[in-house]
Amino acid sequence: AEIGPVTATGRDEIDAKGRIITPGFVDVHTHYDAQVTWAQQIVPSSCNGVTTVLMGNCGVTFAPVRSKDRGLLAGMMESVEDIPRQAIIDGLPWNWNSFGEYLDAIEALDPALNVAALAGHAATRFYVMGERAVEEKATPEEVKAWQNGGDYFMTGKFDAMKLFVVVPAVIQIVVFFMMLGVMAINEYIF
Repeated sequence: AEIGPVTATGRDEIDAKGRIITPGFVDVHTHYDAQVTWAQQIVPSSCNGVTTVLMGNCGVTFAPVRSKDRGLLAGMMESVEDIPRQAIIDGLPWNWNSFGEYLDAIEALDPALNVAALAGHAATRFYVMGERAVEEKATPEEVKAWQNGGDYFMTGKFDAMKLFVVVPAVIQIVVFFMMLGVMAINEYIF
């Protein structure tokens, strides 16, 4: 391998004269959680050299979900991405309940880019606590139940429904997941 002008020939070569050659980029903060289900090209990221997108940021995702709670999750995404709630409700196939089933559903659509997803705090908290998630603190058992098979867990600053708890509870969540060997990603600024 050489850096700079290369004098040797490669096993396979393409003519890239007049073009820019770069590695694929990873977009680590997207909200394609709904769009990926109806537009597998994942534009504009796919037009900008991105090869991998990470969804589920800001604690907002569409899984886990119970059928009766789809509108709530669609409303959360509407406030983040300005996609009308009804368009999300009508546009998603909703052929999942668990986070793992959601990932399977996305994989079955064969998106144009590599897709990774975070298990969001809002959806997970509401799935475990139901209506209590809006105003009440989680019990220690409920905090443990939040680990629902996802590799990553995302918290965020979604104030509209008062879903997030005070800083000490966020620290407790992060420490809990770290003890389980799960990567905890947090957008809070301390």
